[in-house]
Amino acid sequence: MVDWQHVERAGVNVRDEKTGIRCFWKRLQLEGLFVTGLASGVLISIAVASAIALFSAFAGDPRATPTNPLYHYQTLITGIAAVLAAGASVWMVSRQITAEDRREVSRRQAKKDAAIAVAPLALAAICEYAERAASYVAEFQSSEDVALPESETPKAIDVVFPFESLTSLKELIEFVDEVERAPLMRLIADLQVIRTRLRSDLGKRFKGQYARETVLRCAKIYARSSALLTYSRARGQAVPDEPEINAVSSALFSILWRYDDFRQEVLDYVEQKYSGVS
Repeated sequence: MVDWQHVERAGVNVRDEKTGIRCFWKRLQLEGLFVTGLASGVLISIAVASAIALFSAFAGDPRATPTNPLYHYQTLITGIAAVLAAGASVWMVSRQITAEDRREVSRRQAKKDAAIAVAPLALAAICEYAERAASYVAEFQSSEDVALPESETPKAIDVVFPFESLTSLKELIEFVDEVERAPLMRLIADLQVIRTRLRSDLGKRFKGQYARETVLRCAKIYARSSALLTYSRARGQAVPDEPEINAVSSALFSILWRYDDFRQEVLDYVEQKYSGVS
């Protein structure tokens, strides 16, 4: 059987390695441009000095004409030519580096725009996962911690984890500003917790507060994803680090719309938790 999680992680590692190789190659190219420019300046100065020497040789013995400026000032002329050549080389290299920086900024902005463009699809898939996970908990929550018969145990396909959405979130984290990363990282952390709970408790009933806490985390995932959906589409408002009680309550109505009694139980638990009542 193919371990798709391993394949996914390997794919991410390969992409990171390729990105590192490209950055290293670009750095070598920029350093090569500087070395080439410096070498060009040295060669130009040598060429000027050689031209002066050849001209003096063809013109005869320069000592016979003391007023010959090439003879008396050839060192100064060679130095000035070398400085001008080096300055021109540095200017050309600076222009090339500036152009490369602009292209890199443009490429990074294009990648950021692409990550933001596909973010709504990834976040919508995460919202669906939160709804399926909450429905799973609501369907099999009980006051007793007993194992379910094999015939009643839900199949894992019913709560498939959205790995592709994680890849999109990873790319989004790479390109958004530092202040915008916290909600995305919290969202990924909540997804990891829910996935672990569903996998470890598959075939068992969810009990009391454990069930309510699990569904509350699903509601936070849904609320965070909804807020990030608005951000990725309009980017007109900041995404709060922690969803407010109104957003969580609204999310509970969306993910538990078929389970009125259990939804009310979780709503009461949410109000107690947000009000600081244990």
